Amino acid sequence: MAKYEYIDYMKSITDENVTSKYRFTFRPNGSLVPSERHFSARDVTVAEKMFEFACKKEDISICDVELSVWNRWAERWEPVLEKTPHN
Repeated sequence: MAKYEYIDYMKSITDENVTSKYRFTFRPNGSLVPSERHFSARDVTVAEKMFEFACKKEDISICDVELSVWNRWAERWEPVLEKTPHN
């Protein structure tokens, strides 16, 4: 038996296990200063639910929300476009 075993981790990676980093930039009502919240989630819907839960938990009413996702290959934040009925 070999001293070290080779484990193929790539076989266990599926779309369900892949997460992305999402950044919510928003302004709390009555404030001029923007704030940010960051979440790791498997898709934008889950990230939005996490953001909504955090705002509800902290009793924050917000306006002017911008959502972006981290592009790890280009090393930059990219805006998430909202889906419209025409898309």
